[in-house]
Amino acid sequence: MVAGAHDSQHALHHHRSGLGGLGIVYEPLFSVNPAGAFVPILAAEMPSVENGGRAPDGTWTLWRLKPGVVWHDGQPFTADDVVFTWEFATDPAPASVLRGRYAQILRIDKLNDHTVKMVFPEPTPLWYWPGELGLILPKHRFAEYKGQNARNAPYNLKPVGTGPYKLVDFKPGDVALYEINPHYHVPNRPFFDTVELKGAAMPPPPHAP
Repeated sequence: MVAGAHDSQHALHHHRSGLGGLGIVYEPLFSVNPAGAFVPILAAEMPSVENGGRAPDGTWTLWRLKPGVVWHDGQPFTADDVVFTWEFATDPAPASVLRGRYAQILRIDKLNDHTVKMVFPEPTPLWYWPGELGLILPKHRFAEYKGQNARNAPYNLKPVGTGPYKLVDFKPGDVALYEINPHYHVPNRPFFDTVELKGAAMPPPPHAP
């Protein structure tokens, strides 16, 4: 499949350049379907008061993670990745474009390898924050590139995600080619063997490498 991107990508890192086409590489805990309903992606289920996943007063949310999910390099997806993503996004040094969303979370506690507890500073109706834009980063790839060093991470141009497609080739400002992830955690998905995203060439933003 060949598609045109709505903007030109100079870095394949949603915390630095926006979401772009990265939803096929990185994934959030949940998404929103066309009917407006929440659908678990990397979460095993949507938290609710009834299943013990949400505080009745809105001060915390318990996310149970989907077991058996692996990154494109074969490493397991765990609670450590969720905690690390929050730490990365709230660190002012990398200047994440999503920092405002993650800043609504007071802390994230790892309860076990597949459960995290998001604690909010006060009762909030935004129990699902950072929402569907909260794509999870692999800790084992980015841990050594925190703070100011984040701009030097090779994975800004060669992302490793859990999504249905993995990167084959990327020409900044021009085209990104992806191939199907044979170990994708959703049965019978995706539907295309390859995806090519094209964008018009534009000058890179100041924070791009």
